[in-house]
Amino acid sequence: NLSFESAKSVSDRLFDPLLKLEILSLFTSSFDINGSKLFKPLKNLKTLEIIGSKLQSVDLNVFASLADLRTLQLHSSSIETLRVGSSTSQSSSQLRELFLKENCLKSIDSNVFDCFANLEKLTLDNNKIEKIEPNAFKKLKKLKELHLNNNKLKALETMEGLEILCANGNQIENIRAISQLKSLKQLSLCDNKISSIDRGLFEKLSSLEKLELTGNRIESLDNRSLVGLNTLKELYLYNNKIKLLPFELFDYVPNLEVLYLNGNKLENVDGFVFGGLYSLKFLGLKSKSNQIINSLDDYKDFIYDPKVSSIASNLKSLKSLRTLKELGR
Repeated sequence: NLSFESAKSVSDRLFDPLLKLEILSLFTSSFDINGSKLFKPLKNLKTLEIIGSKLQSVDLNVFASLADLRTLQLHSSSIETLRVGSSTSQSSSQLRELFLKENCLKSIDSNVFDCFANLEKLTLDNNKIEKIEPNAFKKLKKLKELHLNNNKLKALETMEGLEILCANGNQIENIRAISQLKSLKQLSLCDNKISSIDRGLFEKLSSLEKLELTGNRIESLDNRSLVGLNTLKELYLYNNKIKLLPFELFDYVPNLEVLYLNGNKLENVDGFVFGGLYSLKFLGLKSKSNQIINSLDDYKDFIYDPKVSSIASNLKSLKSLRTLKELGR
């Protein structure tokens, strides 16, 4: 761990004696690393972390030349733009994880990550990203995780092969781009501006296990909104504006274990809607109290609202249900 509070430059030979170094953390670095040979002697470096850099632009090729580097963290800095210098080291880079969170990035240019062809995880959380250019991720064929939380995105730029996609806290309205992500296992799009789920949107997402759409503007769901989600285990839809649960809505998620519907505008809920959820272990609905029900025997005493009174008798088929939380309107 090294801290450079006021250093504006350092010798390119600073790390020459540290040939076996594997982990390096630099704090509050003000000196320019672009075009630098500072890291060149660190042939065995596997993890590099630079925190609090005052640089506004960073050349990613500086790090692509570190053939053994697996994890790179450039965060909590003033970085506004990413660029790629004239020389490329795409074939030699073994970088697996790239963290660029808590910077000042406003856009992601095309091909900027091409020098990291073996990248598996990319984190761009807590920036100011408004736009991701087409082909920005095109050559990242091995990318499995993409994190874009808390930016200013209005649309998604995705790629095939992703298993985890998180873009919470943006301004996304249209999510049609996810319809081709056949390998996706986890999708988190909470706190956006999504108002509807198109019929068949998830039809090809046969590997999805966790879907989070909390805090959006969804008002209605179609009978076939969840078609294709045979492997889904967790579904989070609370804090939307849903008024009605179509009778066949959950027929397409037979393996669902966790279902959150709290904070919606549900009325006249028919318990038969949940009848086919034989694997369900947790059901969350908005309540007039904070009481938690732990057994089916408690239902009749607890349910006093006539709008949901039918749920008690109709949930008897849910043999695996362990907790019914916050039942009510």
